[in-house]
Amino acid sequence: MRKRIIHILGTASGVGKSTITTALCRHFSNLGVSVAPFKAVNMSRNSIATKQGGEIARAQWLQAVAARTTPRDEMNPILLKPETDDSSMLIVNGVTVDSMSVSKYSKYLKKNGQKIVSNALRTLLEEYELIIAEGMGAAAEINMEQDLANRFPKEFAKEKAAFIVGDIDRGGVFAALYGSKKLYPDEESISGLIVNKVRSNTKLIKSGIDKLSRLTESKVVASVPYIEDISLPKEDILDYALIHSNNKIAVIRYPGMENYSDIDSLIYSANGVNYIYGSNANELNDASLIILPGSKKVIKDLEYIRRFGIDLMLYNAAARGAFVIGICGGYQMLGKIINDPKCVESRKKFFKGLGLLDSDTCYSDKKVVRLTEYKFTNKFFYGTIASKGYEIRYGNTKSNSGPCANLLKDNSSEGSLSENGKVIGTNIHGIMENSDLLRYISLNTGIKFDKSEMLENKIEDITKRVMASFDLRTFYELIGM
Repeated sequence: MRKRIIHILGTASGVGKSTITTALCRHFSNLGVSVAPFKAVNMSRNSIATKQGGEIARAQWLQAVAARTTPRDEMNPILLKPETDDSSMLIVNGVTVDSMSVSKYSKYLKKNGQKIVSNALRTLLEEYELIIAEGMGAAAEINMEQDLANRFPKEFAKEKAAFIVGDIDRGGVFAALYGSKKLYPDEESISGLIVNKVRSNTKLIKSGIDKLSRLTESKVVASVPYIEDISLPKEDILDYALIHSNNKIAVIRYPGMENYSDIDSLIYSANGVNYIYGSNANELNDASLIILPGSKKVIKDLEYIRRFGIDLMLYNAAARGAFVIGICGGYQMLGKIINDPKCVESRKKFFKGLGLLDSDTCYSDKKVVRLTEYKFTNKFFYGTIASKGYEIRYGNTKSNSGPCANLLKDNSSEGSLSENGKVIGTNIHGIMENSDLLRYISLNTGIKFDKSEMLENKIEDITKRVMASFDLRTFYELIGM
């Protein structure tokens, strides 16, 4: 096939664009097509490091895995990591630019956005035959002047076939699809429609689909069934709200929680987790494993922990032998001291940590973003093979005493353990997917984990279930294949 872009748009957020995009990436990869995912603009705190030393949204990482290709910065050239209601950290081509208000970001995008997106798309099209591009939010945001996630620069119009996804489970799907196409600035570029999350027999909605096709002059290429068990890394923190609860595994969900995909292995293993907020701190009494995940605002989240008495519950849990694991920002909180000489995190330059680990953190204005290989070398459990993770941080944390938790590829020590081996801190994201660590926790808590080949099997399973609902002949004709 000639160089093509398939643009997956949506009637709203949460209608299933990411899942459809992931399935299409794997489908075309299975056909032997060189395919890559793309999302011009994404807003998510769930990011991951690339081999290039940048960071992209976790959703595009997953789609790259589905496409059987290496995740790279160009797959998500503009990433926004929310900080407050009115500001986000802007990351362009994997590199942090600045913290920006909505108005400042709009000006930046107006000046630089099209060039950034065009360069990224051109780079990918030079290497790949097919780009599966995901839109952001709703396709017809007519109040937005700059909507580069849903409306690419016109130079790519000839290569693009666009499809709008609607969610029938939330109701009003026919009106949503009709309105989205009619309000889309370039209505003629919409190639077809996709009805997602169909719970009933598709024959029951056939009359509606036929009428919709006539009214919009666009074919409905798929009626995708509702898939109950999409156990894949999520794009948005809201997706993590609807998970199986387990009082034995607790996650401290402070307001600045980020890189929440670190808890995926706990969810996928069918164990589930129990979120701890300010209102239910006493539920930590039942926990055998407590996770302090990454944090966008470490000092504010540490203050949140103290304000609601979560710190006292953590001390009690550690004293009775529960596992307490801090990752990145969570690790920094578990130490004794946080120094901030350049006021990267706050106007204050010194903070007292929780003191559950004998470690100190010092912030720098230089951001560390890298893939990491490591192996456990402590006296409690040993790593059998080198494992891979990634780091995205500003602070450098040093263990002052006791055995180190990890060994990096450059043979420098990283991480910290308590004397009894039950409190663990590390800067490495992805640590909760490590089979050696999961085995160690399982043996001491009775909580069972089995990650195995889950991710690959899930991608294949969801791809088969999604693509089985496509009218492939019509779909291939519309994309020029």
